[in-house]
Amino acid sequence: MKVLAEALIYAIQHIETNQSSNPDSDVAALEAICAALHSATAEEKSIFELEAKRLGYPELPENLGIYQ
Repeated sequence: MKVLAEALIYAIQHIETNQSSNPDSDVAALEAICAALHSATAEEKSIFELEAKRLGYPELPENLGIYQ
């Protein structure tokens, strides 16, 4: 799960910082990611939060509305 969380965090950061020609698709992708993360188990959310902090994005879980 740790590796998946790390990959997901990198994908989210890429979507947020990318100069996309289709921002609507970026928003749709971020909304889908958020929806999936909201249904994660407490353990999965904890791992995501720890990985976000480790990778230098401690605000990411809160920004996505992911709370323990």
